[in-house]
Amino acid sequence: MKTTLVEEIKAKLLQMILEERLPHDQPLPTIRKLAQRFNTSVMTVQKAVKALSEEDIIEAKRGKGLFVKPSVRSEKTNNRIGLVFPQRESYLNSSPYPKIIIDTIRKRIAKHSLSLEVCSIHSLNESEILKFLQAKDLGGILSFEVESERILIEMKRLKLPIISLDYDAFRIGISSVVYDNTCGCFDATKYLIDCGHKHIAMMSPYLSHNLGGVPHLDYTSEQRTLGYRMAMHSAGLENSIEEYPHDKKLLKEKCLQIFGRRPTPTAIVCAVDQKAIAIANIAIELGFKIPEELSIIGFGDIGLKISSGQRLASVSIDMKGMGEQAVNLLVNQIYGKENELRRILLSTQIKEHKTIRNLRNKSMKKVQIILDKEK
Repeated sequence: MKTTLVEEIKAKLLQMILEERLPHDQPLPTIRKLAQRFNTSVMTVQKAVKALSEEDIIEAKRGKGLFVKPSVRSEKTNNRIGLVFPQRESYLNSSPYPKIIIDTIRKRIAKHSLSLEVCSIHSLNESEILKFLQAKDLGGILSFEVESERILIEMKRLKLPIISLDYDAFRIGISSVVYDNTCGCFDATKYLIDCGHKHIAMMSPYLSHNLGGVPHLDYTSEQRTLGYRMAMHSAGLENSIEEYPHDKKLLKEKCLQIFGRRPTPTAIVCAVDQKAIAIANIAIELGFKIPEELSIIGFGDIGLKISSGQRLASVSIDMKGMGEQAVNLLVNQIYGKENELRRILLSTQIKEHKTIRNLRNKSMKKVQIILDKEK
């Protein structure tokens, strides 16, 4: 969506308030002087001022002029926002996820006259992270997929507004925007069960990973695995959870083990779309027909297709919503409008596409044939 002139002037006025350290008892320049400063009309400035008044950032005092509200931070705030993440920098453009989230963040940040500073901590030890971020001279932090409470607690020592994306850090006092991973995987597994599948395997990443040179629990995978367990338990079915290796050769060996079992799984729930595609393609190489002989569903719905041409069934997530909500929370904290700890849980949705077979349809056809014969 294109930024309007009023929004641009509103953002410039906010930046002026923060950068010039205007005290609360000193009036802002008059509407006419602001119009001259920003090279725009008096009416446009009036609309921007009205919007900021409605957001409790400035107030008009009769006969005295416009003033910054006491709730707004008066100290200078750097306009650089750090996007802190544990992967290599190339990860941000590796696929629709996380590219859609990052692109959304960049656009939303720019609307507030802020800039995004990419801060990969992939090669850093825990002891180096704080110094690394201090040197960036940031005004706020968006922590993306940093699944380490120790590292996040260290970040809090910077005394900057912090929002955690895709990792629930609410319990350590950091506002968070997360997907409902447990519910999403529960729904995916239950969907397969409702389609008549009883032998359902779960393929998940290793539940621990190195971050800052220290092993950490993979929180996202743990939550998705929990959703699978809950659905299987509710249906009285036996769990079959496998950790998949990232090496392609080892992944194929793992698939051979799983497909060689009796009973052979008729469906697989995979914690991420990319691995679901890899597993589906290996199954096709081994002679399985999808979805006739093997159903598979991923997580993310990033629009991938398997080698036989079908689009992967997946748990759809609101990637744009995550970026927008995170930036909104952070900006509100920076400008002193939001001090309350927040936890935003984004819902998920099942997208069946073409890689799931409904086994109950076959059963219903058999029943209909029997009924037809009895007539």
